[in-house]
Amino acid sequence: MKPNDVKLVMLVDDSYTDRFIHRKLLEIYSVGTEIIEYPGAREAIDYLMKVKDEGEDKMPDIILLDVLMPEMNGFDFLVSLQDAYEKFKKKPLIYMLSSTDDESDLKRARSIKMVKKLLRKPFSPETLIKALSEL
Repeated sequence: MKPNDVKLVMLVDDSYTDRFIHRKLLEIYSVGTEIIEYPGAREAIDYLMKVKDEGEDKMPDIILLDVLMPEMNGFDFLVSLQDAYEKFKKKPLIYMLSSTDDESDLKRARSIKMVKKLLRKPFSPETLIKALSEL
């Protein structure tokens, strides 16, 4: 997948600063024509459940998902989404984001089929573009 193939990107991160940085990087490098942001996993899941049957144009191409968030972390998000994800007509590519090098997070992310890769925060556009090209 090439960056200009990406239409809709969903950012799920409780940190306004991280969302701001990632949004700006996506815009500068033209990854996605639309970016939607959620400060919490629950709101992001609600959006995905709402649009799953409304057509592929409202389903994100990519989800950038923070690992550590209050109330519902990135792994809890994936567990909640797992059954519905298999039934999605269009399956978003999910990249988890973490600011730590916690080996258990890396191992856990690698073990989840929905997760394409765990990227270190803040990710560089080159890192994301390389991850997309590996598909």
